[in-house]
Amino acid sequence: MVSPDLTAGQEPADPSAQLPSETGGQAPASRRKLLVLLVMSVVLLALVLVSAWYLVFHKPLTELPAVTAQDSMPAYQGSLYNLSKPQDVAVSADATRLVITQTGTSLETVMFDRMGNKIAVLAPPAATVPSPHQLFVATDPATNEYWATDRFNGLVAIYTSAGKFEKVFDPGASLANWQPLAIGFDKSGDAYIADVSNGSAVIHVFGPDGKELRSFGASSNLDHPNGIAVAADGTTYVTDTGNGQLKVFDATGSQLGLVDRGAAEGNLGLPAGVAIDDHGNVLVVDSSAAVVQAYSQVTSGQTSPAYISSFGDKGSGDAQLSFPNGIAADAQGRAYVADWGNDRLEIWGY
Repeated sequence: MVSPDLTAGQEPADPSAQLPSETGGQAPASRRKLLVLLVMSVVLLALVLVSAWYLVFHKPLTELPAVTAQDSMPAYQGSLYNLSKPQDVAVSADATRLVITQTGTSLETVMFDRMGNKIAVLAPPAATVPSPHQLFVATDPATNEYWATDRFNGLVAIYTSAGKFEKVFDPGASLANWQPLAIGFDKSGDAYIADVSNGSAVIHVFGPDGKELRSFGASSNLDHPNGIAVAADGTTYVTDTGNGQLKVFDATGSQLGLVDRGAAEGNLGLPAGVAIDDHGNVLVVDSSAAVVQAYSQVTSGQTSPAYISSFGDKGSGDAQLSFPNGIAADAQGRAYVADWGNDRLEIWGY
């Protein structure tokens, strides 16, 4: 209703005179007609959209697109600077500690608190390992220990949750000359460690007591796997960096399928780190494309993960990456990406 012009020297109209009576009048009927027309218009628009969908895509209504929670990707939150070619990252179960391996002018493996303060250097005693060169690191969810692989010295070092050296892991006499590379853990604390000592890589699985339980991947032509992530159901995702693929194995170690190298959407170039975030997405760092690609986990009847989306972009500014490598995810919606070329760790979150 237009307000009366009080400057025109006339009395404002009685507002009650414009209201319909409770017993009748034309206003309610007009509103009902308008409401009916509005509903009919919405229904007609829906029918037009459905018809257009079928005519264009020739697909049934059950395949109409829907927006789900999985469609959302983490957003850039900040960075941890002054690193030296960070290779890999692990996060504590309570998300209060970050452990980062470096491969630049500094080869230190460093621990930071949640405020970004450097609080420890993770290194074996010089008498045990004179020149440590730790590349990959993972958190044991059963003990909160950190395991770091050192391919050049042929060992895996184990540290407490505070970063204090405990021991060198003993893989057994048969693996005395192994070259451990990527590492990951399942929910029960079994360690999955890639070994590249015999050409084609093999993934060895060790129980909490250190005994080898099984190995797999020997027939999958793995070439320098740089990342291992194990889902709650035991499905294992391995980044086959040399072949440009993400390979998927079931809980017994049989290969289910893969995401291949290529230029199509969802394909990979040079996959590096892999992690499973708290939304259940499989996050794969594509180092050559400088992005993190997200896939759904393989479920019953599937052989390969379905591509969802990606985040990050090539460059040196905020939310940009340069030859990223490792990745870790915590239980609070954050993902940590080792931005190797920009000497920093990027933090992303939902």
